[in-house]
Amino acid sequence: MATKTAPRLSKAIPVAAAALIAGVVVVAVSLPLQSPHDSLMNSGTIAVAVVLTAVAFSATAVRVSEGRDLNWTVAVMSLAGFVLAAIAAVAVETVQDLERTISFVVPLAAIQFGITAALTPVIRTRRSAARWILVGSLIVLLTTGFALADQGDQESGRLELPPRTQ
Repeated sequence: MATKTAPRLSKAIPVAAAALIAGVVVVAVSLPLQSPHDSLMNSGTIAVAVVLTAVAFSATAVRVSEGRDLNWTVAVMSLAGFVLAAIAAVAVETVQDLERTISFVVPLAAIQFGITAALTPVIRTRRSAARWILVGSLIVLLTTGFALADQGDQESGRLELPPRTQ
């Protein structure tokens, strides 16, 4: 049993690292977007959601890819993850009547899953650095996510940086 766990973990690390790097970008992009609900969808909760998604996504990708190309599996799963996130956003906006859920979630999901799919093959070629990339991106993601949890959310709802404060 332990012999199967180590190879799976070494395959999962680059996938999780790519997902966490994508999460840092998602947190930054989420700041100027108008959140449907400030206490439920802020950069802190997004950071936590990204960490949970990265763990589940990487473990699932490694398990599903046994005997197949991991990069291809991650790409297909990223597309499926994006579609599921978009469907969930439509459902939440429709059923819960949370305005702007689709315009908030869909771009962030596209960034999250797109960067994860694109970076996984790159990080897999740097196996010796993958663990450090994972740890560093986790620290940056959680630090920025919680430090910026009360920032952003401009009235326009357009993707733009908040105004400078003097």
